[in-house]
Amino acid sequence: VGPTANQKTLFQLQTRTVTLGVTGSSTEVFALLKAIDADTRLKHANAIELKPTNQGEHELQLDVTLWYFALVRNSGVA
Repeated sequence: VGPTANQKTLFQLQTRTVTLGVTGSSTEVFALLKAIDADTRLKHANAIELKPTNQGEHELQLDVTLWYFALVRNSGVA
């Protein structure tokens, strides 16, 4: 059973939104996705869109919104 709304906790959940828009070859885009996946921080892909660009059939555009989460210790909680 978790804490009720009145109870204090030693930690606070922080959320950060990161939005990326990149273009590149499929190899470059895949390498970026692998690097994001290798990052061990807790995250959620809120939105992701992958589509070809108008510049040529070998270039892709990736738009992704990530939510990063962290537990931060509260100060002054007894």
